[in-house]
This record gives sequence, C-alpha cells and structure tokens, in this order.
Amino acid sequence: MTGRTDGTGDLRPGIYGFCSWHRAYAYGVRVVSLVAEGRGATFVLYACGGCRALYGLTPRADRP
Repeated sequence: MTGRTDGTGDLRPGIYGFCSWHRAYAYGVRVVSLVAEGRGATFVLYACGGCRALYGLTPRADRP
C-alpha cells in the first residue's frame, strides 16, 4: 500500500476527494463538519491536510 503525506507530516493512505475549503480535489481529505439544512438534508464538508493545518480544523473522528 502506498502512502501520501497529508500536510501534517503523517504518512497515511491517500484518500482522494473534494476539499470544501480550497474547492479542489486533493489527497488526504477528512470529514471536518456535518451541516444539516432543512428537512433531512445533510452536507458533509471535507478538508485536505493543508487546509486543516492552515485553518486549524480538527477532523470529526479525532474529536472527543
């Protein structure tokens, strides 16, 4: 299995997806926020490693 750095210095498997902060595709995206709007509509916001470091975002899986 190959790994990629996600901007935080960790070597992790590359998860490719759309970063909601810089609005482009990137490796190392993680779920940062869930936004519920209206009747049952939920939006998932993903951030890449660079945006997480730049904006101080914490992935939902890493929160207590």
